[in-house]
Amino acid sequence: MDSLIEQVDATLEREMLRKPTNYHHNEINKKLFRARVEPNANQTVTIYTRKDCSVQTIYPLCEFSGVGYFELTVGDIKNRGMVAIGLARPNYPSKKQPGWESHSWAYHSDDGKKFNDSGQGIPYGPTFTSGDVIGCGFIWRTKQIFFTKNAEKLAIAFSNVDPQFVFPTIGLDHSSVTCNFSPPFKFDLEQLEREEKENNTREMLRTKLPVDDTIPQIIMEYLIQEGYYGTFNALNRETELPEEKLPQLNGLQFRNQVIQYIIQGDILTAKHVIDHEMGAEFLRFHSQLEYILNCLQFIQIVLRGGQNMVTESIEYARENLQDIHQLESDDFDVIRLEEVIGILAYNNPFESPLRHLVCDEHRANVAQQVNKFLLKNYRYRNESRNSTKRRRVDCSIPLTSSLERICQQTAQTYSCLRLSDMKLEKEFPDSD
Repeated sequence: MDSLIEQVDATLEREMLRKPTNYHHNEINKKLFRARVEPNANQTVTIYTRKDCSVQTIYPLCEFSGVGYFELTVGDIKNRGMVAIGLARPNYPSKKQPGWESHSWAYHSDDGKKFNDSGQGIPYGPTFTSGDVIGCGFIWRTKQIFFTKNAEKLAIAFSNVDPQFVFPTIGLDHSSVTCNFSPPFKFDLEQLEREEKENNTREMLRTKLPVDDTIPQIIMEYLIQEGYYGTFNALNRETELPEEKLPQLNGLQFRNQVIQYIIQGDILTAKHVIDHEMGAEFLRFHSQLEYILNCLQFIQIVLRGGQNMVTESIEYARENLQDIHQLESDDFDVIRLEEVIGILAYNNPFESPLRHLVCDEHRANVAQQVNKFLLKNYRYRNESRNSTKRRRVDCSIPLTSSLERICQQTAQTYSCLRLSDMKLEKEFPDSD
């Protein structure tokens, strides 16, 4: 499950980083025909206009760092010309300056006013002109828009901004600007991002989980499934759930003992514990489990070495591996007998082609497979070998926990949404 979560996290991170970086001419709304766009070699873009208009990126600001930000350097401003910088809804009207229409927020150069859904601005900051570097940022945690001038952060301009309307939008009238959507910026954005991360952490620490037993129950169920006896007990002491709300343990302590003995390489003790808990004939009846454990024991004899290692291992193989073999099963990975015996041919099995059979990771993997197998068959422990009940699958004990299923369903849902998004992009590609 950890690898599944890592894959989902990596995919989400890639998607959240999709932003208007490396500003390109095909990321300009093609309806904005009155502006001339020239991409520069340094990954910025210069925009010229002789008429009153606005330009907008196709992608919104990025949420990944907690602060979305971009800057522009003001070029030439003719008489009665002006520049506006801000955020707006997608497909903002090209003939309107940002801030004049609904769902748009902007800072204007000619009067230093801020505008939102109105042609009448409100006094905000200093005016700006040719050579000034002006920035616009959005803080996702507080849903606030701020502006900067020449690396100095101005006051918060707007609050309670809808995050779905944070598309960088620039207004121009007989002027030019050079835009930058990627670091380095003149403003110290990294410092602000660090502050936001600290603020987020403090808010998370202050947030109390709802008084609900569902979350502890889901986590406990996962711990029981995986055989984490110590962690389960620690969580149980902390949450103090009443006994009637605890998930069914299904031999948790017993399975944890088996897991630990297998990981430590004490296979004989693991088999003894299984015999004691599940019944003396359990291993003989489930030959694939017996085969797996006998192979591990043979490997431990070889690794232990000694003067009589070869004789001892061959005698063990004749007594315990000659008459049984692994059947095809969904419960266990295949361990080939010829590979197990082949370990004898190498002075140092850890540097041999069969090193995958002698490493700690292999025993840990087998231990988890044995745990799942014992969990599935736990109800039928101590029943006779001839009992027909043993041959039925216990459907009342799920083989995956609710937490695993939530992660799997989340990953599948996300994949379906991304596939749908890719199909839409294929059907409606950006046209030049």
